[in-house]
Amino acid sequence: MISCLKLHGEISVNSYIISNYGSKHILLIDPGANFPYISSLIKKNNYILDKILITHGHFDHIGAVNQLIDKYKCPLYAHTNSKLYFQNPVYNLSEYDNNKIIINNYNELKSKDLLELSGDIPLVLEVLHTPGHTSDSIIFYNKLENFAVTGDIVFKNSIGAYHYPGGDLTTLLKSIKSIILNLPKNCTLYTGHGESTTVGEIEKFLKLSGLFSLI
Repeated sequence: MISCLKLHGEISVNSYIISNYGSKHILLIDPGANFPYISSLIKKNNYILDKILITHGHFDHIGAVNQLIDKYKCPLYAHTNSKLYFQNPVYNLSEYDNNKIIINNYNELKSKDLLELSGDIPLVLEVLHTPGHTSDSIIFYNKLENFAVTGDIVFKNSIGAYHYPGGDLTTLLKSIKSIILNLPKNCTLYTGHGESTTVGEIEKFLKLSGLFSLI
């Protein structure tokens, strides 16, 4: 099961809780702000925070990470390229916020890695590297329930920004073509901001916008 948390910091962001039947363990994706709210939700539901997962290292996706790790002693997972973002407030954009963020330790992921959550039927997320918005951007794909948490690679009727450090339009479009568009057309894409979308809707947008011709 997947639940969206609408978090409101300097920038509103979608964070996601992945839970599983028969277990109180959860995965938390992109806790970008509102540590007190997240903590109260965990307590209210008697959740056990199993892992924190990060789609990419921008400040609006990692803002509550250090507080959560301090409280719950849970492991953090992000792409191997995330060290550059975690260690550099210019790259993670917190240099321009009121609170510079540095994250020191995490477990490195690479494409095709699998993350499992216990339950009646083990829930598996596949890691897929999708650079272009940032060099460390990844998505988490669940084949059984046909969804992916995509961070800022694509949005409903839009694609991610590519002008930040480590971003590149050609690389972004290549990631969309080779990864996103190869998922099932009805796969639900849970994005980092705004409404969710589907692979089919993204493909239609790319064709109508003319971006498809650039891929």
